Amino acid sequence: MERVLGPGCRPLVAHWGCGASLFGKAALTRRVMKAAGVPAARTVSVGDELRDLDVARTLGLDFIAVAWGYTAPARFAGLPGVRLCDTPHALRAVLTG
Repeated sequence: MERVLGPGCRPLVAHWGCGASLFGKAALTRRVMKAAGVPAARTVSVGDELRDLDVARTLGLDFIAVAWGYTAPARFAGLPGVRLCDTPHALRAVLTG
């Protein structure tokens, strides 16, 4: 992620959870949230797959979809509660408010 978003993103992200197995994303996300001591209401999930969205919804997290990755951006377009960022710059802008 840092390679894509640039070195300036490090202060924006307190805990990273990448590389989960096909069925381990929810468990990984729970572990990261527990380690961070952050409740779902203060957690944002960023993903490039529909299963990332499914995990976010299951755990009650806000979700930001990115247009570079496994799922075609059109699959995220128009889904309720989903922000879609087309570029790393757009994602940084959303994360920094």
